[in-house]
Amino acid sequence: MLDFDGVLCDSQGEVMSAGLAVARARWPDSFPTNPPSADTGNLVAALSRVRPRLISGFESVLMARHVAEEGEKAERDILECDDWSNRVEELLGAYGASAEDLQREFESWRRSRIEEDFDGWLGMNPLYAGVREAMDDCRSPTYFASSKNGKRLVPLLRALLGIEVDLDSPRVFHTLIPPNELKLEALRSVAARPVAEHPGTQLHFVDDRFETLEYVLEHAEEQLLKRYQLYLASWGYATPEEVDRARATPGVRVLDLKDFCELLRFGIIMNVDDGCQDTDEEARKNVLGDFRVP
Repeated sequence: MLDFDGVLCDSQGEVMSAGLAVARARWPDSFPTNPPSADTGNLVAALSRVRPRLISGFESVLMARHVAEEGEKAERDILECDDWSNRVEELLGAYGASAEDLQREFESWRRSRIEEDFDGWLGMNPLYAGVREAMDDCRSPTYFASSKNGKRLVPLLRALLGIEVDLDSPRVFHTLIPPNELKLEALRSVAARPVAEHPGTQLHFVDDRFETLEYVLEHAEEQLLKRYQLYLASWGYATPEEVDRARATPGVRVLDLKDFCELLRFGIIMNVDDGCQDTDEEARKNVLGDFRVP
């Protein structure tokens, strides 16, 4: 099972630029210039840095205003707060907004962009390098679990990956918010299907949110954890701190993009020590023997 944003596709530019546009329209006085000027580049760069905390798309609207008004202080607030969901509620109250209204405006703006310039919208959702080719070579059943709305996820799967699915496809789990709980339910669903009925079938789950992997480790049944190998995508939106935590967490493996593409193609990762290959130390000893440089 594969997450979409931050694993297969880099949607950061599309999501955060939409949030910035909606925030500018709603709160023009909060931004240094209107219409946008060179200031936009700095804001977009800042929003890319706080992207790892985003769960639901409308949160990018709050992030945009917060960063525009408070700069680096807002970046630290977003990235370092202990409970982002609670901070979202605080920002909504401070700005006199509701999640429902912001989500509606956010979705309306994105829908208009898709309708007016579908190819341009696709261009703002690029696949990571090598992913399309690896997916084309993949012979294992693949499933997609995403917090993204299905009306956007399905067109992207079709256009970017050539995968013919629809909103009711059993391969697609969409609009998974809250993501931790609902992605775990998706993992259970796949494990219970005929394709995975043999107890020896190895299942894989790749996500870019370490928080979700932690949740699965804490809440999944022991038998389910035995079936799944959990991976953190280091090339997506995970922060360096989250990558370090994942490396130190039993039950989670950190992947780079090359390893991920190998996993898709071959079902294994080539640089795994399976006990047959020499370690670096053994290889040096085989070449040098007991020779020592004085």
